Amino acid sequence: MSRKERKSAGDRLSSLVMFFYLLAFLLLAARDGDTLGYILSVAVPAAIFLGSHLLPHIFPVDQLLLSLTNFLCALGILILYSASPDLALRQAVAYGIGLFAMIFCVYLIRSVSSWKRLVPVLILLSLGLLALPLFLGREINGAMNWASLGSFSFQPSELVKLFLVIVLAFFMSRRQFLPWLIFTAACLALLMLQRDLGTALIYYLTALLLFWASSGNIPITFLGLAGGCATAVLGYRSFPHVRRRVTAWLNPWQHYENEGYQIVQGLMAIASGGLFGTGL
Repeated sequence: MSRKERKSAGDRLSSLVMFFYLLAFLLLAARDGDTLGYILSVAVPAAIFLGSHLLPHIFPVDQLLLSLTNFLCALGILILYSASPDLALRQAVAYGIGLFAMIFCVYLIRSVSSWKRLVPVLILLSLGLLALPLFLGREINGAMNWASLGSFSFQPSELVKLFLVIVLAFFMSRRQFLPWLIFTAACLALLMLQRDLGTALIYYLTALLLFWASSGNIPITFLGLAGGCATAVLGYRSFPHVRRRVTAWLNPWQHYENEGYQIVQGLMAIASGGLFGTGL
């Protein structure tokens, strides 16, 4: 599909999505007599319009991809509104903030004149953020991957995911093997100290896939996959909270009150609603 065809498809999809959400929110608001529904019926399509129509005229972005992203985000708000209008409003606010953050990031990336100067800053910032939970963290479900600053809590590893891709892409594009390997190993070591094996696995697979995309070296890629599997087995044997999660996955009903709660709720939802649910 050419760029012109993708733009045309994105225009049609975003227009259809805006009409669908406008009608859906109005119907739900009329059913419940809720003023919030009327507000969301205007705010959500307006956000879709801003993202799908205005942004491609400012930056050379993929309009079809933007339309699909907006469709999924707005669908979540719509379904959430049918269950809890207050939660839907919070999600809509987060959606709007995320949309403007995306615009800011697009502008920021395109305005960077030299990644060579920025990458060392991102490396130091990444390692500093990942080290925060070790000093200001609190343990949740066996892992200490949240940092608390007063009443504000966040996961530094979520932000560092973006920095990881930028740093690895920079070094791999220049065929500099050792710097990205050392950086990745340092990030994984800090995550292991936090006992956050799930995020460590995501970091590891991200680095491995980027290595494969940049080098095309299949033997080393498969060797890396084998090493990741061996490390996962070692983590299972070394950390009790990982073993509890695997046990809860294998037999969630036995651990319904704690580790298996979400799995059981999901199974109950599928059993009662089937493949397509019970409707809004």
